[in-house]
Amino acid sequence: MKIAFITEVYHPSINGVVISIDTFRKELCALGHEVIIIAPDSKQKYSDPSHTFRIPSISIPWIKDYGLSRPNASSYDVLRNQNVDIIHTQHMFAMGWFGVRAGRKFSITVVHTYHTLIAEYTHHIPIFGSLPPTRWLLKQYLIYHSIRYGNTVDTLITPSHAMKKILRSYGVTRDISVVSTGIDIDAFKKADRMYVYTKHLIYQSVKIILFVGRLASEKSVDLLINSFAKYAKSNKTIKLILLGSGPQQEEYVSLVRTLGLTNRILFTGFVTPEIARHYYASAYIFAFPSHTDTQGIVI
Repeated sequence: MKIAFITEVYHPSINGVVISIDTFRKELCALGHEVIIIAPDSKQKYSDPSHTFRIPSISIPWIKDYGLSRPNASSYDVLRNQNVDIIHTQHMFAMGWFGVRAGRKFSITVVHTYHTLIAEYTHHIPIFGSLPPTRWLLKQYLIYHSIRYGNTVDTLITPSHAMKKILRSYGVTRDISVVSTGIDIDAFKKADRMYVYTKHLIYQSVKIILFVGRLASEKSVDLLINSFAKYAKSNKTIKLILLGSGPQQEEYVSLVRTLGLTNRILFTGFVTPEIARHYYASAYIFAFPSHTDTQGIVI
Protein backbone atom coordinates (compact mmCIF):
# COMPACT_ATOMS: atom_id res chain seq x y z
CA MET A 1 0.00 0.00 0.00
CA LYS A 2 0.92 3.63 -0.36
CA ILE A 3 0.09 5.67 2.74
CA ALA A 4 0.08 9.45 3.14
CA PHE A 5 0.69 10.79 6.64
CA ILE A 6 -0.81 14.28 6.84
CA THR A 7 0.38 16.38 9.76
CA GLU A 8 0.35 19.96 11.06
CA VAL A 9 3.96 19.72 12.24
CA TYR A 10 7.06 17.87 11.06
CA HIS A 11 10.83 18.25 10.96
CA PRO A 12 12.78 20.30 11.83
CA SER A 13 10.37 20.60 14.78
CA ILE A 14 10.50 17.65 17.15
CA ASN A 15 7.65 16.48 19.38
CA GLY A 16 5.81 13.29 20.18
CA VAL A 17 3.71 13.37 17.02
CA VAL A 18 6.78 13.80 14.81
CA ILE A 19 8.54 10.91 16.56
CA SER A 20 5.41 8.78 16.23
CA ILE A 21 5.20 9.53 12.49
CA ASP A 22 8.86 8.62 11.98
CA THR A 23 8.50 5.42 13.99
CA PHE A 24 5.42 4.21 12.15
CA ARG A 25 6.84 5.20 8.77
CA LYS A 26 10.01 3.21 9.43
CA GLU A 27 8.11 0.08 10.47
CA LEU A 28 5.52 0.33 7.70
CA CYS A 29 8.29 0.65 5.11
CA ALA A 30 10.01 -2.39 6.66
CA LEU A 31 6.78 -4.30 6.02
CA GLY A 32 6.93 -3.35 2.34
CA HIS A 33 4.60 -0.36 2.28
CA GLU A 34 5.41 3.09 0.90
CA VAL A 35 4.81 6.13 3.11
CA ILE A 36 4.87 9.81 2.18
CA ILE A 37 4.61 12.77 4.54
CA ILE A 38 2.53 15.85 3.74
CA ALA A 39 3.23 18.77 6.07
CA PRO A 40 3.12 22.58 6.08
CA ASP A 41 6.07 24.66 4.88
CA SER A 42 8.70 25.24 7.55
CA LYS A 43 10.37 28.61 7.89
CA GLN A 44 13.28 26.88 9.62
CA LYS A 45 16.07 25.53 7.44
CA TYR A 46 15.74 21.80 6.87
CA SER A 47 16.58 19.45 4.01
CA ASP A 48 13.52 17.31 3.32
CA PRO A 49 13.96 13.73 2.14
CA SER A 50 12.23 12.75 -1.10
CA HIS A 51 9.20 11.28 0.66
CA THR A 52 8.22 14.64 2.20
CA PHE A 53 5.88 17.10 0.50
CA ARG A 54 5.21 20.61 1.77
CA ILE A 55 2.09 22.74 1.37
CA PRO A 56 1.68 26.50 1.92
CA SER A 57 1.43 27.90 5.42
CA ILE A 58 1.60 31.19 7.30
CA SER A 59 3.91 31.63 10.29
CA ILE A 60 2.37 32.30 13.70
CA PRO A 61 4.77 34.72 15.46
CA TRP A 62 4.11 33.50 19.01
CA ILE A 63 4.21 29.77 18.13
CA LYS A 64 7.55 28.46 16.91
CA ASP A 65 6.65 24.90 15.95
CA TYR A 66 3.31 25.40 14.21
CA GLY A 67 2.23 27.46 11.22
CA LEU A 68 -1.24 28.21 9.88
CA SER A 69 -1.72 25.63 7.13
CA ARG A 70 -3.23 26.84 3.85
CA PRO A 71 -3.88 23.84 1.58
CA ASN A 72 -4.59 24.89 -2.01
CA ALA A 73 -5.37 23.20 -5.34
CA SER A 74 -1.78 22.04 -5.80
CA SER A 75 -1.94 20.39 -2.36
CA TYR A 76 -4.66 18.07 -3.67
CA ASP A 77 -2.56 17.43 -6.76
CA VAL A 78 0.10 15.86 -4.54
CA LEU A 79 -2.31 13.20 -3.30
CA ARG A 80 -3.75 12.60 -6.75
CA ASN A 81 -0.35 12.33 -8.43
CA GLN A 82 1.04 10.06 -5.71
CA ASN A 83 -1.87 7.60 -6.05
CA VAL A 84 -2.10 6.90 -2.31
CA ASP A 85 -4.28 4.09 -0.93
CA ILE A 86 -4.73 5.44 2.60
CA ILE A 87 -4.71 8.93 4.10
CA HIS A 88 -3.61 8.96 7.73
CA THR A 89 -4.20 12.34 9.43
CA GLN A 90 -2.40 13.28 12.63
CA HIS A 91 -4.32 16.45 13.56
CA MET A 92 -7.98 17.39 13.28
CA PHE A 93 -7.77 21.03 12.21
CA ALA A 94 -6.70 22.54 8.86
CA MET A 95 -4.54 19.63 7.72
CA GLY A 96 -7.00 17.11 9.11
CA TRP A 97 -9.94 18.51 7.14
CA PHE A 98 -7.70 18.77 4.09
CA GLY A 99 -7.13 15.03 4.43
CA VAL A 100 -10.85 14.34 4.85
CA ARG A 101 -11.80 16.43 1.81
CA ALA A 102 -9.06 14.81 -0.27
CA GLY A 103 -10.29 11.38 0.81
CA ARG A 104 -13.82 12.18 -0.31
CA LYS A 105 -12.60 13.75 -3.55
CA PHE A 106 -10.42 10.81 -4.56
CA SER A 107 -12.33 7.99 -2.78
CA ILE A 108 -9.44 7.25 -0.39
CA THR A 109 -9.91 5.75 3.08
CA VAL A 110 -9.08 8.24 5.85
CA VAL A 111 -7.60 7.09 9.17
CA HIS A 112 -6.91 9.46 12.05
CA THR A 113 -4.72 9.12 15.14
CA TYR A 114 -6.03 11.12 18.09
CA HIS A 115 -2.71 11.87 19.78
CA THR A 116 -3.53 14.48 22.40
CA LEU A 117 -6.20 15.42 24.93
CA ILE A 118 -6.66 18.67 23.08
CA ALA A 119 -9.64 19.76 25.21
CA GLU A 120 -7.27 19.99 28.20
CA TYR A 121 -5.18 22.66 26.45
CA THR A 122 -7.74 25.44 26.90
CA HIS A 123 -6.03 27.13 29.86
CA HIS A 124 -2.87 27.48 27.74
CA ILE A 125 -4.65 29.57 25.09
CA PRO A 126 -3.75 33.28 25.45
CA ILE A 127 -6.47 35.59 26.85
CA PHE A 128 -9.45 33.28 26.28
CA GLY A 129 -7.91 30.45 28.28
CA SER A 130 -7.32 32.67 31.30
CA LEU A 131 -11.02 33.40 31.89
CA PRO A 132 -13.23 30.59 33.28
CA PRO A 133 -16.29 31.34 31.06
CA THR A 134 -14.34 31.51 27.78
CA ARG A 135 -12.14 28.58 28.85
CA TRP A 136 -15.28 26.47 29.38
CA LEU A 137 -16.64 27.50 25.97
CA LEU A 138 -13.32 26.63 24.30
CA LYS A 139 -13.31 23.22 25.94
CA GLN A 140 -16.87 22.51 24.79
CA TYR A 141 -15.93 23.57 21.26
CA LEU A 142 -12.88 21.27 21.22
CA ILE A 143 -14.98 18.36 22.48
CA TYR A 144 -17.59 19.09 19.80
CA HIS A 145 -14.85 19.31 17.18
CA SER A 146 -13.40 15.99 18.37
CA ILE A 147 -16.82 14.35 18.01
CA ARG A 148 -17.44 15.85 14.59
CA TYR A 149 -14.04 14.99 13.18
CA GLY A 150 -13.85 11.61 14.89
CA ASN A 151 -17.19 10.53 13.44
CA THR A 152 -16.26 11.82 9.97
CA VAL A 153 -13.10 9.77 9.32
CA ASP A 154 -13.35 6.10 8.39
CA THR A 155 -11.56 4.84 11.49
CA LEU A 156 -9.80 6.22 14.56
CA ILE A 157 -6.60 5.21 16.31
CA THR A 158 -5.68 6.14 19.87
CA PRO A 159 -2.37 5.40 21.61
CA SER A 160 -4.10 4.11 24.76
CA HIS A 161 -7.28 2.47 26.05
CA ALA A 162 -7.78 5.45 28.37
CA MET A 163 -7.95 7.78 25.36
CA LYS A 164 -10.44 5.49 23.65
CA LYS A 165 -12.63 5.63 26.76
CA ILE A 166 -12.50 9.43 26.82
CA LEU A 167 -13.49 9.71 23.15
CA ARG A 168 -16.41 7.38 23.77
CA SER A 169 -17.48 9.61 26.70
CA TYR A 170 -17.41 12.60 24.34
CA GLY A 171 -19.81 10.86 21.98
CA VAL A 172 -17.48 9.50 19.29
CA THR A 173 -19.14 6.41 17.79
CA ARG A 174 -16.67 5.62 15.00
CA ASP A 175 -14.56 2.43 15.17
CA ILE A 176 -11.54 3.02 17.44
CA SER A 177 -8.38 0.89 17.46
CA VAL A 178 -5.75 1.18 20.18
CA VAL A 179 -2.26 1.19 18.67
CA SER A 180 0.59 2.29 20.91
CA THR A 181 3.68 3.86 19.39
CA GLY A 182 6.52 1.34 19.48
CA ILE A 183 9.91 1.82 21.11
CA ASP A 184 13.24 0.48 19.88
CA ILE A 185 14.27 -1.28 23.09
CA ASP A 186 17.64 -2.39 21.69
CA ALA A 187 18.76 1.24 21.50
CA PHE A 188 18.60 1.51 25.29
CA LYS A 189 20.87 -1.49 25.80
CA LYS A 190 23.76 0.67 24.63
CA ALA A 191 23.19 3.31 27.31
CA ASP A 192 26.00 4.36 29.64
CA ARG A 193 24.74 5.23 33.11
CA MET A 194 27.94 7.03 34.05
CA TYR A 195 27.85 9.36 31.02
CA VAL A 196 25.59 11.88 32.76
CA TYR A 197 27.49 11.82 36.05
CA THR A 198 30.77 12.39 34.26
CA LYS A 199 29.56 15.03 31.82
CA HIS A 200 27.82 17.17 34.43
CA LEU A 201 30.26 16.48 37.30
CA ILE A 202 27.57 14.95 39.52
CA TYR A 203 28.53 12.87 42.54
CA GLN A 204 27.54 9.22 42.15
CA SER A 205 25.66 9.36 45.45
CA VAL A 206 23.18 11.85 43.95
CA LYS A 207 19.90 10.41 42.72
CA ILE A 208 18.62 11.91 39.47
CA ILE A 209 15.00 12.81 38.79
CA LEU A 210 14.52 13.06 35.03
CA PHE A 211 12.04 14.93 32.87
CA VAL A 212 12.17 14.52 29.09
CA GLY A 213 10.04 16.63 26.76
CA ARG A 214 9.24 20.07 25.44
CA LEU A 215 9.61 22.85 27.97
CA ALA A 216 6.09 24.12 27.34
CA SER A 217 3.16 25.00 29.57
CA GLU A 218 1.04 22.01 28.52
CA LYS A 219 3.68 19.69 30.01
CA SER A 220 3.17 21.25 33.49
CA VAL A 221 6.93 21.64 34.01
CA ASP A 222 6.29 24.43 36.52
CA LEU A 223 4.38 21.93 38.69
CA LEU A 224 7.38 19.61 38.61
CA ILE A 225 9.83 22.40 39.49
CA ASN A 226 7.72 23.63 42.42
CA SER A 227 7.19 20.08 43.69
CA PHE A 228 10.91 19.39 43.49
CA ALA A 229 11.60 22.63 45.39
CA LYS A 230 9.55 21.39 48.35
CA TYR A 231 11.25 18.01 48.48
CA ALA A 232 14.74 19.37 47.83
CA LYS A 233 14.66 21.31 51.10
CA SER A 234 14.88 18.10 53.12
CA ASN A 235 16.92 16.01 50.67
CA LYS A 236 20.29 17.26 49.49
CA THR A 237 21.15 14.14 47.47
CA ILE A 238 18.70 14.59 44.61
CA LYS A 239 19.00 16.53 41.37
CA LEU A 240 16.36 17.34 38.75
CA ILE A 241 17.38 17.20 35.09
CA LEU A 242 15.11 18.81 32.51
CA LEU A 243 16.02 17.27 29.18
CA GLY A 244 14.63 19.23 26.25
CA SER A 245 13.87 22.72 25.05
CA GLY A 246 10.76 24.73 24.29
CA PRO A 247 8.95 28.07 24.32
CA GLN A 248 8.78 28.38 28.11
CA GLN A 249 12.42 27.53 28.77
CA GLU A 250 13.47 31.02 29.82
CA GLU A 251 10.43 31.28 32.05
CA TYR A 252 11.38 28.05 33.83
CA VAL A 253 15.02 29.11 34.12
CA SER A 254 13.81 32.29 35.83
CA LEU A 255 11.56 30.27 38.17
CA VAL A 256 14.47 28.02 39.15
CA ARG A 257 16.63 31.08 39.82
CA THR A 258 13.89 32.63 41.98
CA LEU A 259 13.59 29.41 44.00
CA GLY A 260 17.36 29.37 44.55
CA LEU A 261 17.72 25.98 42.87
CA THR A 262 20.20 26.81 40.12
CA ASN A 263 22.63 24.19 41.42
CA ARG A 264 19.93 21.58 41.93
CA ILE A 265 18.04 21.75 38.61
CA LEU A 266 19.89 21.23 35.36
CA PHE A 267 18.67 22.39 31.94
CA THR A 268 20.41 20.37 29.23
CA GLY A 269 18.63 21.71 26.15
CA PHE A 270 17.73 19.38 23.30
CA VAL A 271 19.90 16.29 22.86
CA THR A 272 19.77 13.55 20.23
CA PRO A 273 18.07 10.23 21.02
CA GLU A 274 21.51 8.59 21.03
CA ILE A 275 22.52 10.84 23.93
CA ALA A 276 19.10 10.86 25.64
CA ARG A 277 19.33 7.11 26.31
CA HIS A 278 22.25 7.77 28.71
CA TYR A 279 20.05 10.11 30.77
CA TYR A 280 17.34 7.46 31.02
CA ALA A 281 19.92 4.96 32.26
CA SER A 282 21.15 7.33 34.97
CA ALA A 283 17.71 8.34 36.30
CA TYR A 284 16.39 7.09 39.63
CA ILE A 285 12.92 8.57 39.05
CA PHE A 286 11.23 9.50 35.78
CA ALA A 287 8.84 12.43 36.20
CA PHE A 288 5.98 13.05 33.78
CA PRO A 289 3.63 15.79 35.07
CA SER A 290 1.72 16.38 31.80
CA HIS A 291 -2.04 16.00 31.97
CA THR A 292 -2.62 16.45 28.22
CA ASP A 293 -0.66 13.52 26.78
CA THR A 294 -2.49 10.31 25.92
CA GLN A 295 0.64 8.18 25.70
CA GLY A 296 3.76 10.28 26.07
CA ILE A 297 6.44 8.93 23.74
CA VAL A 298 9.04 9.65 26.41
CA ILE A 299 7.40 7.19 28.80
